[in-house]
Amino acid sequence: MAREDTPPGPVRASAARGPARPRVLRVGLLLGGKIVEERLIRPGQPVTVGQSVKNTFTVPLEGVPRTHTLFKPDGARYQLCFTTAMKGQVVDANRKLTLRAAIDQGVATPSGDGYALTIDSRTRGKISIGGMSLLFQSVAAPTLGPPPKLPASIRGTFTDRVDPMLAVILAISLTLHTSVAMYAYMRDRVVREPRTARVFNETFDRPVVRIEETPFERPKEPPPEPDKAEKVEKQADEPKPATSRPRRTRERTTTDDSGGTRSAEEALRLQAQAQAAVDALLGDDFSETGIGGSTSDRAPDGALTAAMERARAQGVSSEFAQGAGRGTRGSTSTATGTSQGPGVSGPGTTTERTTTKVAERVPKGRIKVGGSASLDDTTLRPADVLRRIQQVYMNGLKRCHRELLKRDPGAGGTVTLRFTVGETGRVVRVKAAGFNDGVDRCIEQRAGAWRFGVPKDEDGDNTTADFKISLVLQPD
Repeated sequence: MAREDTPPGPVRASAARGPARPRVLRVGLLLGGKIVEERLIRPGQPVTVGQSVKNTFTVPLEGVPRTHTLFKPDGARYQLCFTTAMKGQVVDANRKLTLRAAIDQGVATPSGDGYALTIDSRTRGKISIGGMSLLFQSVAAPTLGPPPKLPASIRGTFTDRVDPMLAVILAISLTLHTSVAMYAYMRDRVVREPRTARVFNETFDRPVVRIEETPFERPKEPPPEPDKAEKVEKQADEPKPATSRPRRTRERTTTDDSGGTRSAEEALRLQAQAQAAVDALLGDDFSETGIGGSTSDRAPDGALTAAMERARAQGVSSEFAQGAGRGTRGSTSTATGTSQGPGVSGPGTTTERTTTKVAERVPKGRIKVGGSASLDDTTLRPADVLRRIQQVYMNGLKRCHRELLKRDPGAGGTVTLRFTVGETGRVVRVKAAGFNDGVDRCIEQRAGAWRFGVPKDEDGDNTTADFKISLVLQPD
């Protein structure tokens, strides 16, 4: 990268009089001795280089790291971050140093995996990484000019950019849509009769309901009441009803079953007869139409003897009351108390039988686990299998042994149980070998329904697991 020439005296004086422009970092990338890329770095923006496309300078060459921060902002200045694998030199206003000399002289300070060297606006240099090189220096920021604009004759106006044919089509479409929307809005505002109601009204006559208003009539005043003396005489002349309850004497006409009518007096008479019949049924006096009579508990002569005398007077046989001619049951007659049954001569000799039953005691038996082993390396451990057998399935094994103890109380021995737990946790194969074939078959049948946790291999997949358990069966 060529060094900028110092302008002559008059130009420098005019520049000094003008506003000072900020300094920015200028970095160029060299490949094969040619500058292939050049950038002006904004103040405070880091510069990265490497093979990644996210770096400021992407260089897919061997020996270049994936990413490396070459220039790191440090306030208003930058720090040059380099490693021992990089080569280059740095020149400022006072001296010229290589990267190795900067490390040896203590100008560069250790930072992370490499070293850091602070540079200012007068520092420039060259850094080589693998097969590429980077040139850097501090330059004045360029003046940003106004953006380029086309002449007014070329830009044209807004109407020049609108297609006339398209504008006409849009105007016609907008007018039609607005008209249809307004027509639909105005039509919906009119309340129309539904079609079903309209067809019904045209087919059938609508019923007409007439409401007639009747004039208001003032209620008539009741006639003046007669004197109390006249009222008492009138009540004395009237016949008293059969019951003590008051009866309504209002004249009314009722209809009988034959379709005719009867007066209110006849209805009251029939009602009095019905009340008298009820009193006869529930009263104390004996009546042919009632069931009370002297047999009621409330009758003064309600004794049983008086009732029997009254029954004899009416021609009822007294043998019925005393149970004459009755006998025990036993014949084919179905009448209660009228048949003659076989006589009983008396109690005979009673023979007692004493039966002594001795309860036979059946041993319950005990089962101990002699040993267990797993033939596979799975997550289902033998301790988990034994714990579930002892907590859940041990009673079933004891029943198998108890059935044998009923026949042979001293039976006992060792049973070797081998079984395989499938990929779903259910026992798929089982084999029992012991001292009794019946016990072995019973244990195999019960072990075939056992369920345990799902065994898994080291990769976490479901697998099978084989187990061997020794069971010691002992009588009590």
